[in-house]
Amino acid sequence: MAFAPYFQGDTSYLTAVKEQVSLPVLRKDFIIDSLQ
Repeated sequence: MAFAPYFQGDTSYLTAVKEQVSLPVLRKDFIIDSLQ
């Protein structure tokens, strides 16, 4: 849920979290357009 217009997220958040924990991280995306 890193899509800024809908969730105020950013892919850099995942990088920052991953640097602090040894657990796997998961990025969740939604398909909202057939061109995706």
